[in-house]
Amino acid sequence: MSFSDSMKFVAFFTIILSMAISPSFSNITFANEGTYVNSISSVAYTTAAADKGTNALVKINATTYALAYAGADNDGFITTYDVASDGTISALGTLEHDTADALHHSMVFREAYTDDCTNNYLGCVDTLILSYEAADNDLTISTFNFTTFLSGNGYNAGGLTPVKAVLTLGATPTEILATNVATPNSLVQVDDDAFAVAYADAAGDGTVSTFIVNSSGAILTSQLQTYEYGDTGSISGTAPTQELVKIDAATFAAVNRGAADDGFVSTFDINGTGAINTSVSQNYEFDTTDSEDFSAILLDSDTLVIASTNEAGGAITTVTINSTGAVSAGKQVVHDATSAAGNDLVKIDADTVALAYSGTLNTGGSVSTTVKSFTIDTTNVAGKTITEVNNHEFNDIVGTVHNLVQAGTSDDYVLASNTASATASVTHLQIKTASAQTTPAPNFGCYDCVKPQLMDAQITSSGAKITTNDDSSVDVIAEVGDSIDVTIKVTDNKSVDSLRAASLYTNFQDRPDDMNLYYSNNYDSTSYGSNLNTISTSFYQWNSGNDDVAFDQVGTITWGSADVTIEEEKLTFSNAAYKNDGGVVQVANVSFDMTFNGPIDSSEVWVEARDAAGNHFDIQLPMTLTVVGDAALDFNSNGDQKLLAFFDKSFLSAMVSNWNDSEGGVEELSTILGIPDENLPSWTTSLAKWVATDEIDVADMIVAVEHIINQ
Repeated sequence: MSFSDSMKFVAFFTIILSMAISPSFSNITFANEGTYVNSISSVAYTTAAADKGTNALVKINATTYALAYAGADNDGFITTYDVASDGTISALGTLEHDTADALHHSMVFREAYTDDCTNNYLGCVDTLILSYEAADNDLTISTFNFTTFLSGNGYNAGGLTPVKAVLTLGATPTEILATNVATPNSLVQVDDDAFAVAYADAAGDGTVSTFIVNSSGAILTSQLQTYEYGDTGSISGTAPTQELVKIDAATFAAVNRGAADDGFVSTFDINGTGAINTSVSQNYEFDTTDSEDFSAILLDSDTLVIASTNEAGGAITTVTINSTGAVSAGKQVVHDATSAAGNDLVKIDADTVALAYSGTLNTGGSVSTTVKSFTIDTTNVAGKTITEVNNHEFNDIVGTVHNLVQAGTSDDYVLASNTASATASVTHLQIKTASAQTTPAPNFGCYDCVKPQLMDAQITSSGAKITTNDDSSVDVIAEVGDSIDVTIKVTDNKSVDSLRAASLYTNFQDRPDDMNLYYSNNYDSTSYGSNLNTISTSFYQWNSGNDDVAFDQVGTITWGSADVTIEEEKLTFSNAAYKNDGGVVQVANVSFDMTFNGPIDSSEVWVEARDAAGNHFDIQLPMTLTVVGDAALDFNSNGDQKLLAFFDKSFLSAMVSNWNDSEGGVEELSTILGIPDENLPSWTTSLAKWVATDEIDVADMIVAVEHIINQ
């Protein structure tokens, strides 16, 4: 929904503020600087007799992983693995999904997101979506149901079942997206049932295609839309030349090998239905040398980290991508002067990445698999300093293709690696800080150490003016007498029934001298408001077990009672990050209703929520609140009051233009002005007469009446 810069809403409207809130985190956290890598255990598997393109490793749940690869005779295989709590790895099951060539795999795991699975003979199931290069160099999509043979609370079979594609009436589980394509591809999930795959076509041009996979795992559209985004670049054997990354809900970036074999980042929009918006596409050249073997991850909301091999060796590059898809330069470091083949990046924490690679591409030698970690300064666009903090070589693994994913805990990772021979391995690693923490981590082993999360906020009003800014923040301008409702959607890792409090703070100003210190000390702090010298003078705190607290220093806001409702949302791709420990998305909707009795200078709006364990968030909403107009007249007030803004001077002048003393009295003047006649002395009728005879202006009459009332 778009808003005009000066649109006045008469009917009720609702605007949703996108919060882009990160998943829950502990009250006390420690940055994992990636300074220590340790191999715990490893298990071998058999690949093709020679290096045959890329593998794909995905995490099914905390202990189960699926690996797609080219095996004996270059056939396509998927093997599932269990990584036990003690670090040991064991194979659960293997499926040969293609008995002809199957190379260059890319795979996505999708949890069941709907209860409507009537077309699937297995019911509601989790699905693996796989893209790969099949026989005759055809880029192919296959889908697989992951069976849920449950024992207790987890998977114990690792079974995979091909899903029959609707369009072919079950003749084959595949749908061909392109022909004569001989390069690796990159597959991402767009929305619940929309997917996109990036690849270089037969001419070497960077291309993206979208398709639909329904809740039963059936491929409904072989090519929903195809768009050629990249410049022509050479096809380079098995080295990945395309890497597709989702930046936000609609923006996607493809790292690709373009003109003159240089490195490019191409951006474009794909909506939830899989439609590609080509009008916003951009191409940015981030590497002017021969560049390939890309791996890329999104480190924060706008920082893209790219691992590649160029003429100087192995490189790490950062670029910044904003919400419109515009790309700007960051930094590049060469971390390996020889080369870096089989790159795969994984995010460690907010400013740390790990890279698995080997250095065989340009040298032809056998260099052992290496895992490095890097810290990246994301505080500004051009100064994203990249620092290598670890370099661990696995002498017993001579890998050429690598896949690295995070395991069940923040320190555990699973690495799959190919070699040029027929042997390969899946290894359980730990990547963590070597130095001891100076402060003990009080959250280790506790029952509930996770903050609630703010899912989004909604503003509803019947009369406010809305201005949306370039950064998607909202300016709300209300008038005295208007009402607005701010509803926050709060989730938690435990049941939201256990939430203890939720609050809204606004009308920030210097603390009034006469403000009750009990409220200023107990219901506000410097954590609310970006200016440490100001304090909220209007706030409301809902309490689940006690009376609510509604406060306003001078009566600027009248608070209605907070309304709290709890609902359970259907699990989707968009809300999966908000699942609680019970595996459901449970939301508490807390509504704060306020009516404005007086003006408020432009003010921030902050919200807070606290759970039963005392974990809490306090977040500034992306909005400002301004209330214009004068407070309503209070004829019992001892303070000065302003009347001028309450009257339309031209209307009032017309009302008294024919005034004469013989017909008009105090009672009539009282009716015209809307002021009780007991507040008007009899001589004030002369003011009306003087206006009628043009001896004074109507504004002079208003000022005189104002003076009388304020006596």
